[in-house]
Amino acid sequence: MNNKKIAVFSTYLDNYGAFNASYNIHKLFQGINGVDSTYITRKNYLKDNTVIEYKNNILRQLLIKFEQLFHKLNSRDSTKSSNLTRSSLNKILNNYDLVNFHWIGDSGITVKDISKINKPIIMHLHDEWLFSGSKHYADDDKNNILETYLLSKKIKYLINKEIIAITPSTWIAKKLEDSEISKNWTIKQIFNPVNEIFFDNPKTNFHKKFNISEDKILISTGAQNFDKSDYKGFSRISESLNSSLLSKYQFVIFGLNKTDYDFGENVIQIGKIDQLEVRDLLCASDIFLIPSIYENSPQVVVEAMACRNIVLFSDTGGIKEIVSSNKFGSIVSSFKPSELKELIDLHTKNIAELTKNKNSARNHINENFSNSAIRNKYKKLFNSIAF
Repeated sequence: MNNKKIAVFSTYLDNYGAFNASYNIHKLFQGINGVDSTYITRKNYLKDNTVIEYKNNILRQLLIKFEQLFHKLNSRDSTKSSNLTRSSLNKILNNYDLVNFHWIGDSGITVKDISKINKPIIMHLHDEWLFSGSKHYADDDKNNILETYLLSKKIKYLINKEIIAITPSTWIAKKLEDSEISKNWTIKQIFNPVNEIFFDNPKTNFHKKFNISEDKILISTGAQNFDKSDYKGFSRISESLNSSLLSKYQFVIFGLNKTDYDFGENVIQIGKIDQLEVRDLLCASDIFLIPSIYENSPQVVVEAMACRNIVLFSDTGGIKEIVSSNKFGSIVSSFKPSELKELIDLHTKNIAELTKNKNSARNHINENFSNSAIRNKYKKLFNSIAF
């Protein structure tokens, strides 16, 4: 019997967030008997012969550039995707037995082209784009003509498609259930997996590399384009990091577009880093701080806990479904220096208890988010699909 061919598609493939999560799922599929998984993307930053770059012609590239420019000129938030530029990608995807879509923004594929795919579709929701207009996190644009038009196109082309929607959080599952577009869809909640073997490196030399004392509490924070994104929360913590109340802690910020902010000596600023460097930083950290304004199920939180981090986080999206016990972390409401100090001290004042809770966080990830745990859920899903 021939193996079933699965196409995993994301507009980009990079080391961060949804792209990294989608690649983890692709590799997980490859470990399932009877499945051949191929990753298809418009731009690939990784070296992997199971990844195929899809190239648009020059005209389509120009049209996509125009869409990007339009959003940048009309909004301070450039993280919008209208996805109006057609392509022949659906013809390629129809050569597979099943198509698994991930982050398709920035004109990865149009909803009309998705409607022309005649194979089973699994749609992975990394954000709210599928049931909003152009925004990846919906807010107050319901009366905006463009947003209303774009949402109407999605409903028109996708409402009657037999789509299995995978949501990594119950938070976004509930939002999807309340939307018109999912009326005929099947919605399943499956956490995004993490490579628990990769994210375990007790021999990291991060402290030595940056001349940090092993006795100092190390707090890391960051994201892709951390200081440019409107919703990753850099502005929430930037002033607090200069406070004398936090000067005894070592902070490391990564994913910055510039690394010369006016912070104190206890703040190390790092630009874009690769997955190995992210792992080594997280394995050196005691606490991971995530101040996001909008999130769904951030992959970096799972990775941080796999590396035995306590997580301090904003109460948004599905983060508290990952950090499901106060042993693993705490919600931060204001991100003011006094609150941050109080929470950091709460989790670190007893070193023996801190070590115990860090190991508990790691065990929680192994049991609920590891490749082996999530692979079994996809095996059951594939067995239920006629493909």
